[in-house]
Amino acid sequence: MKYFLALLTVLILRIDVAAQATYTISGTVKNTKGEKIQSATVFITGTQKMTMTNADGSFSFKNVIPGNYQVVVNMLGYNSVKQDITLNNGPEMLNLTLADKEIALKEVVIAVKKQSKRNMNFFYKYFMGPSYNPDRYKILNPEIIDFVDTDTALTATTSDFLIIENKVLGYRVKYLLKAFVQWYDKNSTYYDGDYIFEPMEGSPAQEYFWAENRKRTYYGSLMHFYRSVYTGTTRQEGFLLYKSIPDKGVFASVERTPADVEQMVQRTDSNYVNIKLEPWVNIAYDKEKADKPDEADDGKPKKLIFSLGNKGSLILVVGKVDSRGSIASKKYHYRGYWASQRIANLLPFEYKPDYSK
Repeated sequence: MKYFLALLTVLILRIDVAAQATYTISGTVKNTKGEKIQSATVFITGTQKMTMTNADGSFSFKNVIPGNYQVVVNMLGYNSVKQDITLNNGPEMLNLTLADKEIALKEVVIAVKKQSKRNMNFFYKYFMGPSYNPDRYKILNPEIIDFVDTDTALTATTSDFLIIENKVLGYRVKYLLKAFVQWYDKNSTYYDGDYIFEPMEGSPAQEYFWAENRKRTYYGSLMHFYRSVYTGTTRQEGFLLYKSIPDKGVFASVERTPADVEQMVQRTDSNYVNIKLEPWVNIAYDKEKADKPDEADDGKPKKLIFSLGNKGSLILVVGKVDSRGSIASKKYHYRGYWASQRIANLLPFEYKPDYSK
């Protein structure tokens, strides 16, 4: 009976998500002189939504459900601009201004720039992620990457979209890279940018291959977790949350009994959930264990050593989650599995797994 009620709750919540009202995000794009800009690329980062401004400098995205969105405008000769919005109970109208980009004069060389093999190998490894395979992932225009290599770090930026072909998930990702830093001495990586997805077309066999890989990538992902937080179904979806117990500054021990995520969220309205996982919370994705009752209190120690294991992560986050699994964060930090997932593992916010299979 308990399992039936939990399943019924999940189904009701999914129906509620599907029945959400939709609104329009529209706006105009001008330069600093007030002139309307035509043919600027406008997109919603992390999605498949992209358009161009018309002769009046205007753009529009229709049928958008409530959520956290970042609208980005990119145009050759201008600095790109990004606007964060919270779409809730009505349409959004944006007025965006592009500033001229300062272009440093360089010696003109009529040739395709060849990148250092060492730099590209580092970039592929730490930007694409540990699942990178040169036969499955390919940057089609590496010549647009501007590298700076020093004794301590490799940095990279692009002035236009990197076009990344992901033959594992069946997407062509356009990534506007603002910053990439790989520190040699710390063995740590930082990158930032905005991106858009274009589904690839393939044979029925390829479509099946992509669909299966997308499901494997989705289950246990950060997107999957945040969506389960929104619907209040973290346990049913296979996530177990363990509160950390500080031990001389090292979060190696956790409470033996999984925590109730509902104690860490605040449901303000039907469109958003406020989440506060602070200090560190250890999250295991283990569907089999999550389906079983917790261990009874039999006098065992109240804590255990947490192993990240398969798809195990440490997370510190405060923010607002929407139904798509997008979060507007005030602060966030990830370690373990989620921290290792990079560009090769990205899925668009439109993605929904087929629960019937």
